[in-house]
Amino acid sequence: MPLSDDGGRLFFQLVNARHERGSMILTTNKSFEEWGGVVGDEVMAAAMLDRLLHRCHVVNIQGTSYRMREYKAARAQTRRNAEKAAVATLPPPSPAGDKVAKSGTFKLVNDTQPQKSVLADLNK
Repeated sequence: MPLSDDGGRLFFQLVNARHERGSMILTTNKSFEEWGGVVGDEVMAAAMLDRLLHRCHVVNIQGTSYRMREYKAARAQTRRNAEKAAVATLPPPSPAGDKVAKSGTFKLVNDTQPQKSVLADLNK
């Protein structure tokens, strides 16, 4: 998310004021090449990175974040719960085979998996 023009200048002023006066810890998911777009000015971003990277330790962490891992797990659990609920609401199979119910010009036909029932046209 790019900073406004004033925000970019204020951030540069903060970095410039803190340069060689105290420690700073910054976290970002942007590479150094992308900072020009975030700050809004390539030259200002280069000057800021020059100050930040002077006598610094860069810790590059690879892999998925804990938040992303938890989000994916929660989404998978929600899908499993929805599938269980869908299977639980299906009518029981009829003893006549794959013909379960007739309604107007359609009949409900069970596929190989009960949760994937489909409507088939009786006129065919």
